[in-house]
Amino acid sequence: MNGKYYKLIRGARILQQMERETAPLTEESTLRQLDTNTRQFQPPSQKRQHATGPVNIVQVQTIPFAPSGELKVECVARSGESGKTYHPIFMFQNVQYEQDDSQQNVSFTGHDGQEHHIIPISLAKNNVKVRCDCLDFYHRFFPYNNRDKSLYGNVPRPYVRKTTTHAPANPQQKPGVCKHLLAAAEALSQTGLLVN
Repeated sequence: MNGKYYKLIRGARILQQMERETAPLTEESTLRQLDTNTRQFQPPSQKRQHATGPVNIVQVQTIPFAPSGELKVECVARSGESGKTYHPIFMFQNVQYEQDDSQQNVSFTGHDGQEHHIIPISLAKNNVKVRCDCLDFYHRFFPYNNRDKSLYGNVPRPYVRKTTTHAPANPQQKPGVCKHLLAAAEALSQTGLLVN
């Protein structure tokens, strides 16, 4: 059925409702926007941005996609309190690759063993897609990151709440990041790959 047929039967209100329900919140997010959403999260958390210290980033792999202007960063994070490992992933977009090393760029060795040079990635300007396999990211953020187009990879099966006696995990329905992604972003900032 096309839009004209719906207008004839139900009017323009149905089309407007359908557009609101299927429209993403924004086109995409930057890491700064996701971080800000997380820091303003309600109810406030002591286990996210305040608990990145015990998270150790034990491995970082950079996978450059120079022709498309993307850089994938896969990390392994180990939580100090439990020793469990998680896998935060970033896919940065609009990355500016350069042929030669210079004062303005940062160099790194990619997974291909080659040296690559990029203009440092801006937390506030470069769009990013993120993912982590921890339960905090799954329960609180993935559906809203997906709607925001800032979820990297396949969409997991939606979580179905088993009780209505507890408050929703993300009542504001905002995209965000878990403590493993925050810790990985801090580690990337220390290397110079990310800048404010």
